Amino acid sequence: GRMLIDQPEKVSDLLFASLLKLQYPNPLSQRDFTARQGFNIVPFLGCLALLQKLKELEISHLNKDEFCLFVPALIDASQIEEYTRRILTFRQSSPQQKAHLSLEWVQEFYGETTITKNSKKFKNLYEYGDNAMRYFRFTRYLLVVSDPLRGDWQINIEPSRSTEVELLLSSFGSTPRHFSSVSEYMEYLGDPDQPPLPWKQINELKQVAISLQTELLTLMPDSSESRDLLEVNLNLLSKDEIERLIERMRTEIRRRTQQAQRYHLRLSVERLEDHAKAITQLSRRKGVQPEEFEQLLYQVLVALDDEVWIQPNYPTDDYGNPISHAPGGKADIECLYSNFAMIVEVTLDTGNFQWVREGQPVMRHLREFEERAKSDAVYCLFIAPRIHDDTYSQFWFAVKYEYKGTRQKILPLNASQFRVVIETLRSWIEKHQKMDHRLLQRLIDDSLAVDHINGYHEWRRHIQQTLDQWAAEVRNQ
Repeated sequence: GRMLIDQPEKVSDLLFASLLKLQYPNPLSQRDFTARQGFNIVPFLGCLALLQKLKELEISHLNKDEFCLFVPALIDASQIEEYTRRILTFRQSSPQQKAHLSLEWVQEFYGETTITKNSKKFKNLYEYGDNAMRYFRFTRYLLVVSDPLRGDWQINIEPSRSTEVELLLSSFGSTPRHFSSVSEYMEYLGDPDQPPLPWKQINELKQVAISLQTELLTLMPDSSESRDLLEVNLNLLSKDEIERLIERMRTEIRRRTQQAQRYHLRLSVERLEDHAKAITQLSRRKGVQPEEFEQLLYQVLVALDDEVWIQPNYPTDDYGNPISHAPGGKADIECLYSNFAMIVEVTLDTGNFQWVREGQPVMRHLREFEERAKSDAVYCLFIAPRIHDDTYSQFWFAVKYEYKGTRQKILPLNASQFRVVIETLRSWIEKHQKMDHRLLQRLIDDSLAVDHINGYHEWRRHIQQTLDQWAAEVRNQ
């Protein structure tokens, strides 16, 4: 708890340390997850061991079905070889065979032949699997690549941490420790230095550094930049110096990977149409996670390619994939353009309490950003599948009158309206070969010209009329 308070940026490290200690059985599991019930595993390490075994067979990842069916059901470390074979069989099967095998497997696991795909126990494995994936991913030792439109994802060992994973598995395996009493286990749980990580020794730490140098070299084979990271003599460095070097290399890997991703996004103007469709489709899908929606909006803004900088605030892995949504106290996305600054706030919430969960936080984030941006032209785009009446009312007061003494510039758009914005700007880019951010500024300014408007219902109609007129004018220019 003290670590979370003092160093909130270390939450991934804290979760990693906690998952290393979560084992079944343990002295606290007197009735559930017992040895008599077949439990004999550290679930996080068991997952890593399974992925490592598959990697040795040149299988780079598990997809959502494979992970959810087999990883939550892996309750004994001695079953890893068997589960590997089951996954291979499952993967090589036809879609029809997979449907049969998945049901047959769940029935076998629970020992109940009456289970169907609509049964709670069948669905539970997917819920457990999805939750486990999110916890495991947050450690940054697993890489998850999502395809939210298909409701699918792939998971594998984070490439830049493959050496640490090998060291973990060779040092700890995936079987639980023995504790003679509850108090001994509780002491173990509360000791931040337990278990001692293998790369805390300098020789193992050098192995990690060498693997990161190799990873970094693949990202910049012909570059003269950051050569100091690649050419440093590890034998001349102390343990603390190597740890700092490793952190610098991870930062550089993250920077270069995200730089490459942004470069490819800017070359994909034709994909803006796909992004536009994806926004409306995602907003209607169940099970979409907030960070997936935030990432899509970020990708759209980058692909438009007329910013000074754009920064999403969701935490990412070393390859730029979000591992959670933007934390409280921060805008989802922050942008700077030549003529204005802007935050983008997105939500999948469409219910009666949308205004409670989003109203005040959005206005507060914008005010804090206004103070940092030091510009008269500071905006907020608020995007949701649907905008609730009460949310319009909240923002209307800030736009028409004030929030803490001064007006704010907040434009709420539903997913369909924002799709029109993207499609319109795409048509402009195709015609003029370049995005002009002033077009977006004009839309926002015109939508917020409310001196002659009375009431948020009228403002809502004004936003739609302004959007329609703006889109027609831009397409004809």
